[in-house]
Amino acid sequence: MSNRNDEQNLLITLGVVFTQALVDIIGKERSAVDFAITPNGHICIFDTNPGGAGYANQLTEMHIMKKVIGQAYKILSLAKEKASKDMLLDKFTLRYMSKIDIHVALAWMNEEFSSHKSLPPEVKKSFPNATEVNFQYLLKMYREDSHITPIFYAHIDHEHCDYNKPKKGWVSKYFGYFDDRAKEISWYLSPYSIDATAQVSEDTINQIEESFKKVNFEKNQLEDSGLYPIAQIDNKLFFTNNIESAHLDSLWGSMTLYYTEVLDRVK
Repeated sequence: MSNRNDEQNLLITLGVVFTQALVDIIGKERSAVDFAITPNGHICIFDTNPGGAGYANQLTEMHIMKKVIGQAYKILSLAKEKASKDMLLDKFTLRYMSKIDIHVALAWMNEEFSSHKSLPPEVKKSFPNATEVNFQYLLKMYREDSHITPIFYAHIDHEHCDYNKPKKGWVSKYFGYFDDRAKEISWYLSPYSIDATAQVSEDTINQIEESFKKVNFEKNQLEDSGLYPIAQIDNKLFFTNNIESAHLDSLWGSMTLYYTEVLDRVK
């Protein structure tokens, strides 16, 4: 906010409702999380446990943040409909009664929604229900779905295949995340040609096969749509619209990622 003092009621209302929405989404008690307004007008949501429990940190995951915003909007809309602040107030927030401004908060959220960028056209066309996420969310799904065999994808050519180079290679940056189950993971590399070494050396293929379950060569059917799969864990597909983030090197999956649910393995 440009002026903390002028926007204090709005900041406090948003702090209250975002904090309540977060605990609703993650299923925790309101006492586990609280908020503060910083001198420069930021809303800081934090765990009340001095050691931290990781509750507030879940807001760094885009899908959780979107759910929290959606839940906050529902809470405010219902409060407006009932013309009551009661659902925003409890023993932790009662001191804010005079500061709660439901109408201003709803107006601010509506303005934010209208100004948000929509999904890129190529993403929206193929996967209209996709959500922007980050690599940490991919890792979380990998760890939580330990009974599911993951599939990894990469777009390869001889100029962008730094699999095992020191510092710049895929192995140095990523293998440590997946070494516990590497022998369960299959790779699908695209583009495929009759002479696979035109894209990636036989030595590199052998290195991958030594650590992982299998290497497959298969044309990426989404490429014509400008999309590149990164990983699929059961029905959870992670993909990018940035080819630089799809190469088998240290940039793999590191830029903008999108997540959606699919019925079958993506080809």
